[in-house]
Amino acid sequence: MLNNIATKISSIIIQKCRLSSDLIKIYTYGCELLISTGLGMMSVFLISCLLGRPLSGIIFLIVFVSLRLYCGGLHASTYLRCFILSNLVFLSVYGLSWGLTYVSWLLSVLLLLISFIVIFAFTPIRNVNHPLSDERYIRNKRISRVLAFTEMIVILAIYTIIRNIYFLSIASTSMFAVSFMMLIPKICQARRVRYE
Repeated sequence: MLNNIATKISSIIIQKCRLSSDLIKIYTYGCELLISTGLGMMSVFLISCLLGRPLSGIIFLIVFVSLRLYCGGLHASTYLRCFILSNLVFLSVYGLSWGLTYVSWLLSVLLLLISFIVIFAFTPIRNVNHPLSDERYIRNKRISRVLAFTEMIVILAIYTIIRNIYFLSIASTSMFAVSFMMLIPKICQARRVRYE
């Protein structure tokens, strides 16, 4: 269904902009990504609104999406699975962050630091379905490290100013989700090598 919608949109773009029809597969793929990403982000925000915490959805999307773009990690095999996984990750982050609000703020800071170390050490994760050239790999490594460091400093600075433990916990668990999704393929790869 997503492919049909993306193909129709691509055909309209090619027709209206008088582009080569040889590019339809590229435009269709781009439209599929745009639609699936948009729907995923809207569903996370909708869920956060239904939970009465729209700010949690916004914080999650800012931290999680910006880092995932450059860090890589676990990828679902279909758009539907990606949609479901993204929503489950948000709900997990939401639940974990609620738990952290009842514990010391130091645990959220520790989680943030551990997440930063994991991201710094392993970014970006190579994926067979999303190959990276050596140049792109180096670029993503640099960007994701700077971005993770910047986000960590901004999160800590905002917490220092507003002293809101819920903000700290949702931002920390969002960064933790990125690092966790980076470790899953690493662990699976290590297990495959071990058993071969």
